[in-house]
Amino acid sequence: MSTTFDVHVRDTTGPAIQVHANLVIEATGSTGATVAYTLPTATDAVNGAATVTCAPLSGTTFAIGHTPVTCTSHDATGNTSTSSFDVHVLDTTAPTIQAHANLVIEATGPTGATGTYSVPTATDTVSGATTVTCAPSSGSTFALGHTTVTCTSHDAAGNAATGTFDVHVRDTTAPVITVPADFSLQASSSSGIVATFATSATDVVDGTDPVTCSPASGTTFAVGHTVVSCTAHDAAGNTSSASLNVFVSTSQTIYDGAISMLGVLNTLNGLQLSQSVYSDLRSQLITAGMSWISGDAVGACAAFDVFAASTQAQLSVGQYSQVGPSITATRQTLGC
Repeated sequence: MSTTFDVHVRDTTGPAIQVHANLVIEATGSTGATVAYTLPTATDAVNGAATVTCAPLSGTTFAIGHTPVTCTSHDATGNTSTSSFDVHVLDTTAPTIQAHANLVIEATGPTGATGTYSVPTATDTVSGATTVTCAPSSGSTFALGHTTVTCTSHDAAGNAATGTFDVHVRDTTAPVITVPADFSLQASSSSGIVATFATSATDVVDGTDPVTCSPASGTTFAVGHTVVSCTAHDAAGNTSSASLNVFVSTSQTIYDGAISMLGVLNTLNGLQLSQSVYSDLRSQLITAGMSWISGDAVGACAAFDVFAASTQAQLSVGQYSQVGPSITATRQTLGC
């Protein structure tokens, strides 16, 4: 007696697919990033090595965020296995803010100056152009000295970038000095006379600054011509200067000046000039003499300078050589 039974050997086991690690990729643009990966291998108990296909394919563009990659393998029997891994495309790169040059601004008042500037631009690999805000803002008042302006930009992923530049408000403008016009005084003696005058200095930052003059107002000025030199300094160290002329005469010096100008006229008389030239020069000299006699040394010097220039222009070289020394001597006597 015999009996039989059937042994059915079958293959119902799919291939074993190699585990693939998850990937984290930085985005390179608004569409995400191109991701290349190595296909996992697969082995089958019956067939040995098996082919693996994955989707999305290696080398395709993956959007920002999480994308599962599903890999599939089939053996000859038709058994199928799947495996997956995650591709995470993220944006951790902050925008790039355009560099801004430092600014140097002249102060326009005690609080500094209004600073205006162009807000720099910013670009992001994912978001493209991004908004930039700066503080202190353009159009603000910047104090004297250095102020750091900080500019910030955020992309859609919340990444932040900052850039800075310096605004230097400085004071290089000197004060403006105001001094009186040249003036004349008549002393009662040869020892001179006390001269008083007012000066002032204004500055865009300080408002007013003290003025120092030499000789100072209220001191005794000697007979003759004195140049008063005045100086003002602001808090930033800027310096400005101005001057005025003070003429002090006495009865004796007025007499000496008049005699000296009369000597010039006598020299002109001996040059045998044409009537028109002589009359013109004589009139100019009389104008200077009248100012001198009246005690107006400033007006006398101005008029005498006009006469001297006119003489040099209208006379020949030989004629001027005769009257020139007396003109020089008279200018010295007048203190011009």
